[in-house]
Amino acid sequence: MSPSSSSSSPSLLPKELWETVLSYLSHHDHEATSLSSRNFLSITNKLFTSLTISNQALPFLSALLLRFPNLTSIKLAPSISFPTNILLTTIASFHLPLLHSLDLTRESSSLEHQHGFSGFHGKFPYLKSLNCFHMGELSRDDLLLIPRAFPNLEELDLSFVTLVHTLAHTFTFLT
Repeated sequence: MSPSSSSSSPSLLPKELWETVLSYLSHHDHEATSLSSRNFLSITNKLFTSLTISNQALPFLSALLLRFPNLTSIKLAPSISFPTNILLTTIASFHLPLLHSLDLTRESSSLEHQHGFSGFHGKFPYLKSLNCFHMGELSRDDLLLIPRAFPNLEELDLSFVTLVHTLAHTFTFLT
């Protein structure tokens, strides 16, 4: 047996077995392991299922969403200082088929009118939980988009969200 054939290359074991082995490690250990080889980077990326978007992560948001396709949970840090509708548009532009939970909780209401839910239509059919606590203002159209965008939604938190009536709604009600 030559020395090269007895090396401990990750490719000697199937990726599924490595996924099982690495799943017992902490997220911190995944970071260290991912630096050791491209195979381990690929495997640990699949194991990463939860993402909290902070102000520090904003410049890398697109890269993070692309890197971790198996995300089941995305949470905005409550103190994030970026318009929610732009964040929603960015999240909606990625294929995240396993996403079950989206937490848009804000520290305080941003008092901006949101239009981000329109891009979600049909993108995340398995989303079960949507938390919009202190998200800001939502129009009637925004509220009607939520069940269309997330048909399997089981939990919805709209605490401290302001419902606004736009001029278009006023004309609709008068005719």
